Amino acid sequence: MWRAGTAFGIGFIIAIPGTIVDIIAGWNTAGIPPFSLGCVDLVAVAAIIPPTMLVAPWRARTVQKIPQQVFAYGVGAFLTLTAINVCRIADRHLTACKHPSVRLKRAPSINPPRGKEALRRQTASQTLHHWPLHAPG
Repeated sequence: MWRAGTAFGIGFIIAIPGTIVDIIAGWNTAGIPPFSLGCVDLVAVAAIIPPTMLVAPWRARTVQKIPQQVFAYGVGAFLTLTAINVCRIADRHLTACKHPSVRLKRAPSINPPRGKEALRRQTASQTLHHWPLHAPG
């Protein structure tokens, strides 16, 4: 049998500084919901902790019955799916973002501007994008 209590200990050590950082980071932020301490929603904390504590003994017994390799593969698959989901959400957010410095893809213009303004933009674009790789020496 292997010990699952180590994961709890490490998770607790990681959670405390993370919670403190979330409290400090959101301390003077506008638009925070009521009953929040910085970016930590105390209502959510009160709703999540009791059920978590109730199922902890059952979860620990179940984990002890699963072979260690099966558990490791299951956790690996869960983390992989979570990472894929985070990347998918981030990609959707970045492509929908209106800020020009964050936009990753720019659609080609069907009707490009003409005249002096277009020439000025094209010249500025060439100046910005065609810097020499090294200084002449």
